[in-house]
Amino acid sequence: AGALVFGSLTEEVWTRCQMPDQRTTFPEEAWSGAWGRALRTRETQVVNGGLRVPPGHVPLRRTIAAPLLHRGELVGLLNVADKATDYGDEDRAIIEALAEAIAPILAACLQRTRAQAQQAESLRALAESEARYRAFFDLAHDGIVLADVETAEILDCNEAMTRLVGRSRDELVGQHVGVLHPAPPPGAPAVAEDFAAHAKDPSRSVQAEVITPSGLVRTVEIAAR
Repeated sequence: AGALVFGSLTEEVWTRCQMPDQRTTFPEEAWSGAWGRALRTRETQVVNGGLRVPPGHVPLRRTIAAPLLHRGELVGLLNVADKATDYGDEDRAIIEALAEAIAPILAACLQRTRAQAQQAESLRALAESEARYRAFFDLAHDGIVLADVETAEILDCNEAMTRLVGRSRDELVGQHVGVLHPAPPPGAPAVAEDFAAHAKDPSRSVQAEVITPSGLVRTVEIAAR
């Protein structure tokens, strides 16, 4: 989200550091000191004296902070400190060469992390959408059947439909939609063929009959989508 996260620190830092607030994540408004200037200016900062650190911080006199840039995007920071002697041009060249090598690797890691976060968010949104759909589908008062438009195979149905035709969902799923209706009179089209022919017209509904296993016939109105 644009914050600097110190994902890698020298191991002994935490044992030497006595700061009460040992944060590893810093939003942009908290960027300060040489490393903050490096991030804001996108230029390497070399300090060989006069460093001011918060109370309890590991004592430091010298530091080099190099921004990690990949294709113009700020992706991180390479910060070294505590050298016994002043940092010179050779030190700066080494650090900047390391920063140049690290930047594309870190950029790839960040891209992967962002992609994973986006995928997780998409999956969460999809799960919520499916839950809303399932609630609407299952709680609808009208009987609903989902069928394959090519094969007319029943793919799913709701509780209202099972009550209407007196069959369980397991008995209906996988069957041809014709199982819902009485056999048509000789020469008449099957109900499934009739509503499939008009399914592209959402304003049209057809009167039809459904039948239960006991032979009870009920008149219904079918709207195909």
